[in-house]
Amino acid sequence: MARNPTFPPMSRNPSISKLPVEIWAKIFFECLPAADEPVRREGETAVDPDESKIESDGLGLFIRPRRQTAPLLLTEISKGWRAMALNTAELWCSLSVDSHDHRVETSDGVSHPSVASKMEIWLARSGAERGLCIALKVCRCVDGKDADRYANEALGVLLRYMHRWENVGLYWGRDTAPNLTSGLPRPMNIDASPVPLLEELELDTFIDVIDTNNQIEDQLSSLLRTAPRLTCFTWYDNMVLRGKFWRPLELNPTWLQELRLGCVVTVDECITMLCNSPQLQACEFTYVIINPQVATKRILTGEPIVPTVLSHLLHLKICSLQNLAPLFDSITLPALRSLNLEGIDDDGSPPPPRLAELELTSLLRRSRCPLEELILDTDMSPSGLVQTLRLVEDSLTTLHICQNGIGYITDAVLISLTCLVGTDGSVQCLCPKLDRICLTGDTTIVLSLGLLPRMLESRLGMNSNVHICVAYRRSHLWLGDVQRLQDLAVCYSHVAIRFL
Repeated sequence: MARNPTFPPMSRNPSISKLPVEIWAKIFFECLPAADEPVRREGETAVDPDESKIESDGLGLFIRPRRQTAPLLLTEISKGWRAMALNTAELWCSLSVDSHDHRVETSDGVSHPSVASKMEIWLARSGAERGLCIALKVCRCVDGKDADRYANEALGVLLRYMHRWENVGLYWGRDTAPNLTSGLPRPMNIDASPVPLLEELELDTFIDVIDTNNQIEDQLSSLLRTAPRLTCFTWYDNMVLRGKFWRPLELNPTWLQELRLGCVVTVDECITMLCNSPQLQACEFTYVIINPQVATKRILTGEPIVPTVLSHLLHLKICSLQNLAPLFDSITLPALRSLNLEGIDDDGSPPPPRLAELELTSLLRRSRCPLEELILDTDMSPSGLVQTLRLVEDSLTTLHICQNGIGYITDAVLISLTCLVGTDGSVQCLCPKLDRICLTGDTTIVLSLGLLPRMLESRLGMNSNVHICVAYRRSHLWLGDVQRLQDLAVCYSHVAIRFL
């Protein structure tokens, strides 16, 4: 094993100087910061004891180049350490770059190292085979005609290492038009993937420049339809209404475990992606919109629908302006623990149709899932809500209801949720395990005097640690109820009462 003869003065002793390079490489690797570890200036101390905790940058484990932390810090200790650090490939396999943090060439002829050249230098040290974890934020670094060039240069560096992508997060700012398939090599095998190591991909885009000949959806499909290791895909797209330009996404669902799409999808696309992803554990569709120009037509046959069993799906969130009945009829979710059904809270968005209550209750009945969290921000009937709660009352611990439209928190619902203690000490109520209750909404509610505070008081009497949040218009409540709710907030620190 090779040995390094050059060490800092404080480390010159026979034992340390004899350590093989491989051991030093492992020590150096342990020096890497974890997920955007905060950097403290010399002489500063942490006032908050929790300040030393590591906070993720939201995209995973990506290292920002800083001279105060490894690996750059290791290159400034001594010649020997610098040589070892530069030749230890695993130190350079993680990178987080924000183009706002880097100076670039300017039109006045003054030259500065661009973000692209810095990325190239860093990634060139990562060897030739290891998987890469990269987060790249691309936006206009300077004004003028060169803005797209700087963005595309940075993206070009990333694309040259596409065959080694493992965990990648990309953000495009406004006025940039990325091309993920630019210069994409054509493999000998048509089924070969251009991203054979890719496991996680997260995109956050604001693309208002639409190239109808090479749309972002087509680019993503080209990359991901054959990705053999893809387990997590997230795409948040701020250009929600693409209209006739929208193209369906094609993914390789074989090993997909997490799917979060904050982009336009239709109910049919949701059904297709769900039913073809047997390993899915978490799924979110946050823009299921009505758009007849892009909606695909389901093939209707006389045969009954056989629901697909997704035995691993734990979390499902859908924000929709469409009728979700076909989706509810198409799946069975025996492991589901969290269900979130909402409308779309955008200016100018039409109100969603009433929730498909019959199909939802049928889904819950055949799934027999241990649902723990139910979030409803949609319109449904009081009887539909009670029936839904009865199907999951043995497991439900969190209930969040945001009333819109007509409103469905009525006397009957509150009476069902009120805890009654029998003469034998037994407690009777709907969903007895609830420990989080949130009731909000900006709609007219008609309740009998005292029912709302009585229900909350009964819950607190059974479990004083229940977390409660109520947010209604003061004018929609009885004056006596307002006072009782305020008294609860005074008595219990985990009771929040807010009047809109």
